[in-house]
Amino acid sequence: MLWIIIWIAGAIAMYGAIIYNRLERLRQQLSNSRADMEMQVKLPAGGGDAPETAENKTAAAKKFFADTTREYNAELQKFPASLIARMFKFETEKLAGE
Repeated sequence: MLWIIIWIAGAIAMYGAIIYNRLERLRQQLSNSRADMEMQVKLPAGGGDAPETAENKTAAAKKFFADTTREYNAELQKFPASLIARMFKFETEKLAGE
């Protein structure tokens, strides 16, 4: 009987670690996409690319950031990820326009 309890506790701990790693990966991806978006906005228009290409890259970076933010925030709302997120103080992120 004790082995069953130990096995269940271990399985729960492993599942919690998997959820934590997913949240941490999403948070890192969000940070990287924010930096990429900010870099694209700060690049000069005459940096060798045509203005349309620079605008397309900026728009793509903003869309990627928005998509990543939505995915991260949605993951924080799911159970049991919401418990892990609250325990490790993961906070929701605002979209770029908010």
